[in-house]
Amino acid sequence: MTSEFLLWQLFNVKRLTYVLEYVSQFTKLVDQLATYPSNTDQLYFIMDFIDGLHSDIKLILLVQ
Repeated sequence: MTSEFLLWQLFNVKRLTYVLEYVSQFTKLVDQLATYPSNTDQLYFIMDFIDGLHSDIKLILLVQ
């Protein structure tokens, strides 16, 4: 897979069922991306992760 395809998958993964499944999918993609050279700030990935959560969970995280 190319890094562009992995990024596309990462930015399109959303929590559709259980949080653990979402975390697993997201982590797997980020780990695969780590094998490619990148200048992307980790904060960008964190914000994308939070954006993929349901609004009730997102609210709890953002209040912290």
